[in-house]
Amino acid sequence: VNVFTFSELTTELLPCYKDMLAQATEANKRELKSALDGVKSDNIANFTGAFATAFEILHKYNRTGQGCQCNQAIMLVTDGPSNSFQDVFKQYNWPHMPVRVFTYLVGKD
Repeated sequence: VNVFTFSELTTELLPCYKDMLAQATEANKRELKSALDGVKSDNIANFTGAFATAFEILHKYNRTGQGCQCNQAIMLVTDGPSNSFQDVFKQYNWPHMPVRVFTYLVGKD
């Protein structure tokens, strides 16, 4: 598990999880949830950069055999929709779709 914030840049919510996934233990989930309280939205969201970062980390774990090799998913929570996903999905997730993607729109459109 990992959580990223993104606008112009995509960064880990917690720097100690840089370029990695952590086990989804109760302690790790609690720490990530607590850190979410300080997140503020600003600027324009770079969805392509955010998805590319997420796919790269998941692909790294697949290529190297790290982790438990379980089902992989990306969850996007945003306050504004975008139609710019197609290119990054073609590059990383088509045609076999090894990663499931769940999107959630919160707030006003």
